[in-house]
Amino acid sequence: MVRLKRDFNLLTARKIALLAEDAEDIYLDLTHSRLVDSEALILLYRFIRAGKQVRLKNPPAILEEIIQILGLESVLDLEALVDAE
Repeated sequence: MVRLKRDFNLLTARKIALLAEDAEDIYLDLTHSRLVDSEALILLYRFIRAGKQVRLKNPPAILEEIIQILGLESVLDLEALVDAE
Protein backbone atom coordinates (compact mmCIF):
# COMPACT_ATOMS: atom_id res chain seq x y z
CA MET A 1 0.00 0.00 0.00
CA VAL A 2 1.20 3.48 -0.82
CA ARG A 3 -0.11 6.19 1.51
CA LEU A 4 -0.01 9.60 -0.03
CA LYS A 5 0.71 12.38 2.43
CA ARG A 6 -0.27 15.06 -0.04
CA ASP A 7 -2.29 15.62 -3.18
CA PHE A 8 -2.19 13.09 -6.01
CA ASN A 9 -0.42 15.21 -8.60
CA LEU A 10 2.48 15.16 -11.06
CA LEU A 11 5.15 14.80 -8.38
CA THR A 12 3.44 12.00 -6.47
CA ALA A 13 2.33 10.27 -9.68
CA ARG A 14 5.95 10.08 -10.85
CA LYS A 15 7.07 8.61 -7.52
CA ILE A 16 4.24 6.06 -7.53
CA ALA A 17 5.05 5.08 -11.11
CA LEU A 18 8.60 4.27 -10.08
CA LEU A 19 7.55 2.41 -6.93
CA ALA A 20 4.89 0.37 -8.70
CA GLU A 21 6.74 -0.35 -11.90
CA ASP A 22 6.94 -4.11 -11.31
CA ALA A 23 3.87 -4.44 -9.08
CA GLU A 24 0.79 -6.30 -10.23
CA ASP A 25 -1.45 -4.99 -7.45
CA ILE A 26 -1.50 -1.32 -6.56
CA TYR A 27 -3.28 -0.03 -3.48
CA LEU A 28 -3.25 3.74 -3.00
CA ASP A 29 -4.44 5.36 0.21
CA LEU A 30 -5.66 8.83 -0.81
CA THR A 31 -6.98 9.79 2.64
CA HIS A 32 -4.75 12.87 2.81
CA SER A 33 -5.18 13.89 -0.82
CA ARG A 34 -7.54 16.76 -1.50
CA LEU A 35 -6.73 17.23 -5.16
CA VAL A 36 -6.06 14.99 -8.15
CA ASP A 37 -4.53 16.29 -11.36
CA SER A 38 -4.40 15.00 -14.92
CA GLU A 39 -1.09 13.20 -14.37
CA ALA A 40 -2.71 11.14 -11.63
CA LEU A 41 -5.55 10.18 -13.97
CA ILE A 42 -3.08 9.26 -16.70
CA LEU A 43 -1.14 7.09 -14.25
CA LEU A 44 -4.29 5.27 -13.12
CA TYR A 45 -5.24 4.72 -16.76
CA ARG A 46 -1.78 3.36 -17.61
CA PHE A 47 -1.88 0.97 -14.66
CA ILE A 48 -5.28 -0.34 -15.71
CA ARG A 49 -4.23 -0.68 -19.37
CA ALA A 50 -1.15 -2.61 -18.23
CA GLY A 51 -3.41 -5.11 -16.46
CA LYS A 52 -2.50 -4.03 -12.95
CA GLN A 53 -5.10 -4.45 -10.21
CA VAL A 54 -5.69 -0.92 -8.88
CA ARG A 55 -7.50 -0.15 -5.62
CA LEU A 56 -8.05 3.28 -4.05
CA LYS A 57 -8.78 4.05 -0.43
CA ASN A 58 -10.66 7.25 0.41
CA PRO A 59 -10.24 9.11 -2.89
CA PRO A 60 -11.19 12.79 -2.74
CA ALA A 61 -14.64 13.70 -4.07
CA ILE A 62 -13.01 15.78 -6.78
CA LEU A 63 -11.74 12.59 -8.44
CA GLU A 64 -15.26 11.45 -9.26
CA GLU A 65 -16.16 14.92 -10.52
CA ILE A 66 -13.12 15.05 -12.80
CA ILE A 67 -13.85 11.60 -14.22
CA GLN A 68 -17.45 12.63 -14.96
CA ILE A 69 -16.54 16.00 -16.46
CA LEU A 70 -14.00 14.37 -18.78
CA GLY A 71 -16.40 11.55 -19.67
CA LEU A 72 -13.98 8.87 -18.50
CA GLU A 73 -16.46 6.71 -16.59
CA SER A 74 -16.03 3.81 -19.01
CA VAL A 75 -12.25 3.98 -18.74
CA LEU A 76 -11.86 4.74 -15.03
CA ASP A 77 -14.72 3.00 -13.22
CA LEU A 78 -14.39 4.60 -9.79
CA GLU A 79 -16.86 2.19 -8.19
CA ALA A 80 -14.67 -0.72 -9.22
CA LEU A 81 -11.47 1.03 -8.08
CA VAL A 82 -12.55 2.25 -4.65
CA ASP A 83 -12.00 -0.03 -1.69
CA ALA A 84 -15.29 -0.05 0.22
CA GLU A 85 -13.62 -0.68 3.57
